[in-house]
Amino acid sequence: MRLRAKLALALVPLVVAPVVALGWLTWVSLQGKLEGQAERGMAVALMLADQGLSDLADGAAASAELLASAPAVRSATGPGGDTSAAVRLFDRYRTTYPDYLSIRLLDGAGGVLAQAAAIGFHGDSPLADPYAAEVAARAGPAPCFDMDANADLLRVYRAVQDPDAAATGAASNGHVVALSVALTPLYARLVTEHLGWSGALLLVQADGEVLYDSGRAPLAPPPSVLRETLGHLGTTLTPRRLGWGGEPSLVMARALREGLTAVAVQPLRGLSHPLDTLAVQTVAISFFSALLLVAVLFIWLRRLVLRPLKSLRSAARAIGTGRRVPPVTVRGDDELGLLGAELREMAERLGQYNEQIEQLAFYDQLTGLPNRNLIRDLLTQRMGAPRRADEVLALLFVDLDNFKQINDNLGHAVGDRVLQTVADRLQALLDNEGLEQGAFLARFGGDELLATMDRLPDANAAADLAARVLAAAAEPVELQEGRYVVTASAGIALYPQDAQDPDGLVRCADLAMYRAKSEGRNLYRFFTPELNMRASERLVIEHRLRHALQAERLTLQYQPIVALDTGRLVACEALLRWRDDELGPVSPARFIPIAEESGLIQDIGRWVLEAVCAQVADWRRQGLAPRPVAVNVSAAHVQREALAGPVAGLLERYRLEPDALQLEITESVLMDLTPANSARVQALSDLGLAIHIDDFGTGYSSLNYLRRFAIDCIKIDRSFVANLCTRDEDRALATAMIAMAKALGLAVVAEGIEEDAQLAVLRDLGCDFGQGYLFAKPMDPTDFALVLERAAIAPLRAVPAEAEGEAAG
Repeated sequence: MRLRAKLALALVPLVVAPVVALGWLTWVSLQGKLEGQAERGMAVALMLADQGLSDLADGAAASAELLASAPAVRSATGPGGDTSAAVRLFDRYRTTYPDYLSIRLLDGAGGVLAQAAAIGFHGDSPLADPYAAEVAARAGPAPCFDMDANADLLRVYRAVQDPDAAATGAASNGHVVALSVALTPLYARLVTEHLGWSGALLLVQADGEVLYDSGRAPLAPPPSVLRETLGHLGTTLTPRRLGWGGEPSLVMARALREGLTAVAVQPLRGLSHPLDTLAVQTVAISFFSALLLVAVLFIWLRRLVLRPLKSLRSAARAIGTGRRVPPVTVRGDDELGLLGAELREMAERLGQYNEQIEQLAFYDQLTGLPNRNLIRDLLTQRMGAPRRADEVLALLFVDLDNFKQINDNLGHAVGDRVLQTVADRLQALLDNEGLEQGAFLARFGGDELLATMDRLPDANAAADLAARVLAAAAEPVELQEGRYVVTASAGIALYPQDAQDPDGLVRCADLAMYRAKSEGRNLYRFFTPELNMRASERLVIEHRLRHALQAERLTLQYQPIVALDTGRLVACEALLRWRDDELGPVSPARFIPIAEESGLIQDIGRWVLEAVCAQVADWRRQGLAPRPVAVNVSAAHVQREALAGPVAGLLERYRLEPDALQLEITESVLMDLTPANSARVQALSDLGLAIHIDDFGTGYSSLNYLRRFAIDCIKIDRSFVANLCTRDEDRALATAMIAMAKALGLAVVAEGIEEDAQLAVLRDLGCDFGQGYLFAKPMDPTDFALVLERAAIAPLRAVPAEAEGEAAG
């Protein structure tokens, strides 16, 4: 036998015997102390019950007296009294004291004159209150109480005092203010205030019915037995040993007001449990003491070698796996201490690297805001946070308007500083809203920010927040390069109304933001189910449009453009058409915006240009003399791609002259006078292509771009032509546009001519060309070939003799 084992066997009796003796003495002493603590805890619990009931009743009595003497209540009880003021008073009082479930003004017969009650509260009888009639008959100033055990209510009645009591000799005018006070706050108070002991606390009525039972003791006896037990027990605050629910217990009682008795019950088994535990612990200690000496030897060895090696091993393993390194506590000047110092230094460096990686992964480097990787976690936390049923979580998807122009014109460095300034403003705004409301700002990407505010009372509060956000974003940004104003558009989504998960909430807010963009920018809009339907429809159209483009299901029709003075065909416009197998005919007004947003517009635009060039070449091979074809070019296409090269290649491939094509672009392209847009439009003009301004007058018309670019023609939008003969304003605008074009040497084409009267007016105004159903509807290439054949020998539409004379002159 080894020496360590022999020493352990010799020391075991010396350790076990004192432990057992000490445990026995402790058991006896602890038993007396536990019973004494239980008695004191029972007495304190009874006193707190008495105090809690008194506080509840006195507070309700004071409130009833205050309401009974209020002018609004007195005026409601007078002749022809108006109870609306009393109802408003009761509502405000109930809002302040929500434990008052009902406040009523009753007449002498107990009928209800005015009432303010909690939502869903039905504890008061809708019939006349007989107890109120009794209180009114007393006509005394003292309040009266009525305990309702079934509804857990304390009703307080106070007679309304007659302000002219001295003159009439009556203290009451026969009306009563009645308060229905919930007892549940009292029960909650009793639960929290008697946690110092393990017994149960009961509130018992005079008839033996239990009003409240904390449930920490066996079930109470039946009412008749309980009433008799309380009679024998008395209320001297002296505990007695009784059988309670078939189990020996210490029982103590105290009389309370309103006929209630507080009873404290301490089962003896609850006191014996710590003693039993002590006995088990004594045996266990005795057993483990014998093992202690053996363990000491191993502890000594472990402290010197095993524990340092284990710590070093854990640190090395953490470093190897990339996890957070635990503290390395191995110190000293020996080999283990030196190794611990090296690992400690390595762990510190790794911790710094991990923090940097986390910062890069979850925070935006430009603004310091959480990025989209962290947004999901933050929104998940806020969605799981407690809130009242009427509170909402608002998510604002904020996108800066025309921010791309700042980057394109001034450079990304200026754009970054503008974005930083706006982000700082919005962060300061949210900080002022209060962090306790769960406010945070994040950068979703590019110029998109997410602002979140939790526990808002309603959607109006979210709208107010959005208005303040937009106002803060629109404030001028002062930089060294100059002063800039950037507006923003915001979409608002609410949780839980609009979505149940972070991704869905962000998606809804994004849809609402695009709605605000489409309605004019610098606006905020709420998410609606209609937006979801539009988004679904947009996805369907985008998917079917991609399929149509790949399957060559898009077609072109051609509408003649005629000279108004001769009626002869001078050109035509290529119009894009799409008929889908599932959607049917789809208007360009529906699918072109979707193509622009999705980027399909570039593929569609290139297809249209090539299809037109191929068709013109085909007409020439047929021996026809095709006229120039006007092709609409999307603003998004011009802004994203330099078209001069591809168009030049098409003209060369199909052996066409530049005058075979006319490009129609909208005013928005020319109003966005970025260097890139200017160069692209100028390059098209340099090819010799005629540049027409489509839908002239519907945008921000400006003489500046008409002077700056080589524009050949303007097209008056059909909205002006439609009302040309009925609205003087439209006729005046058309007159001004034609006169301006003539002064600048530009040709004028009027769109949408459908009536002879419109044609006559346009001729009188000096309009050069026109197109519309009055001349011909859009047609397929085969039918238009027939028009080309007929146009070679006759005008497309007969011209009145006086018009021919003017043309000849």
